[in-house]
Amino acid sequence: MKLYYLPGACSLAIHIVLEWIGEAYEAVAVTREQTKTPEFLKMNPAGAVPALEITGRVFTQNSAIQKYLIEKYPQANLGPDPTPEGNYELNHWHGFLGGDLHPGFRPYFAPQRFHPDESAHPAIRAAAFANLQRLYGIADQHLNGRDHVIAGRRTVIDAYLFTFSSWAARGFPNRLGDFPHLKRFVGNMLEDPGVASVLANEGVSFEP
Repeated sequence: MKLYYLPGACSLAIHIVLEWIGEAYEAVAVTREQTKTPEFLKMNPAGAVPALEITGRVFTQNSAIQKYLIEKYPQANLGPDPTPEGNYELNHWHGFLGGDLHPGFRPYFAPQRFHPDESAHPAIRAAAFANLQRLYGIADQHLNGRDHVIAGRRTVIDAYLFTFSSWAARGFPNRLGDFPHLKRFVGNMLEDPGVASVLANEGVSFEP
């Protein structure tokens, strides 16, 4: 397996999951510029990470890769409980994290994509920050009394939430100080040997 990733980006989730699975893999760092080259676009026309190459086939889209790895490596036990409710929980959090939280960062990190006038950027970032605070509040309350997001144990969703929480820890003025349960969750994840190894490999460090 060969993972193409951008250090600290959403591909961090797949990097962590691969480390947890414990099978041999190669991690190849790319830059944003490289994701737009003809060579990379031939592999992934969307020009995005993560991209996971396995025996000549390339898998893309974070949640789809996570579900594939759950089924490919059941011995890792990183999937939901094998019930309709368990599958719902997995799909719910994939939708929340990939469909709500992830896009919420775009106006916060890159307001110029939404308005060319620089004078409008502070208001765009402020509105994005308020929305992100609301979304992180939902995750924070869910983690009240829980060590893991779903199933009462480590799953791919832990890696996914940790990834986006690292963005807040590195990009918010108060880091995760407004979200005590999420901060505890991230602190526990930082002590995980697999997570620590991946962060060191990607050159990413932060305090929650």
